[in-house]
Amino acid sequence: MWFGSSYYKYLTGFILLLLALFLVGKVDYIVVPLLKAVGGVALPLIVALFIYYLLRPLVRRLNLMGLPRIGAVVLSFLLAMGLLGGFSYLAGSTIASEFNRLLSDELPGILSKTNDLVTRELDAGHLDFLNSTEFISQSTNYVQQVATLLGEGLFSGLLSAVSIVTGLLLSPFVLFYFLKDDRIFVRNFLLLFPEKYRNELKQTLRETDEVLSLFITGQALVSLVVGVLMYVGYRIIGLEYALVLALFSMVLAIIPFLGPILGVIPALLVGLSEGLLMVLKVFLTMVVVQQLEGNFITPQIMGKRIHTHPLMIILVILVFGSLFGFVGILLAVPSYAIIKVILGNIQRIKEKEIL
Repeated sequence: MWFGSSYYKYLTGFILLLLALFLVGKVDYIVVPLLKAVGGVALPLIVALFIYYLLRPLVRRLNLMGLPRIGAVVLSFLLAMGLLGGFSYLAGSTIASEFNRLLSDELPGILSKTNDLVTRELDAGHLDFLNSTEFISQSTNYVQQVATLLGEGLFSGLLSAVSIVTGLLLSPFVLFYFLKDDRIFVRNFLLLFPEKYRNELKQTLRETDEVLSLFITGQALVSLVVGVLMYVGYRIIGLEYALVLALFSMVLAIIPFLGPILGVIPALLVGLSEGLLMVLKVFLTMVVVQQLEGNFITPQIMGKRIHTHPLMIILVILVFGSLFGFVGILLAVPSYAIIKVILGNIQRIKEKEIL
């Protein structure tokens, strides 16, 4: 009968799991402390895992060259800190100066200039699709309110900031043990399961590790190249605050497809305060960089190994973003890739059992 099939059993188990999670979610004295505990642990783990995949190739290469494991980890730490320190020394003051001027001194002026410019264009009939000046007035007021709330939030969110800083301070210690004892962690994890499942589980872990390594290292390198290209483009067109705006684009470029589009929004706002011609230049810069990134950079760095259609990636990002916010957007693609690997291995195990 149909209710005796394996798919029915899996569907029933999945529904029962969702029902159990829903019922547990109604018990606040269990859920709230659990979420706080997970939130406190998640940040250092995520940061450490991200840097782990960036430094692991160097650690393993140094280890193969004869350097002891601990020595390879320490040397990798020192090299990474040296690169970060060198960048801070060369560009730190410029970044801080541009950011402070943009946020504190220039933001009200940019909003005012943008409002005046769009109002003039509306009066001239060049922006009739916006219907009336009410649109730009409401948009400007909204941005000003957001900026005010962000400023006030610097004080009200002090406790959260302390928690984030604490997590970031713990991340290097977590990272050190990840790099030093990663194989030990995997071996001990496999020992938790019956021996007959260990080979398949080991294969799943290996494929998951490969997917994460590919995505994190590849996307980080793509983001770096995109940031450099955006900075060069901004300097060529003469856009102010080029370094800060390029760094913003670089950070958001970690998000596939949607990140580069979101990252250019502040540059468009700054360009709009200087005139529609500058907006056009910023837009053309984004298009050129996007074409270079999509046709040359990403295929060379990432290749075709994730095997996921771009539309599926966009849908996954939107779903994870609606469920988990900005963190969900960052983790959407690797999480989807991991789930895909796990489901594929479950299917392979089932086929072996049938045979």
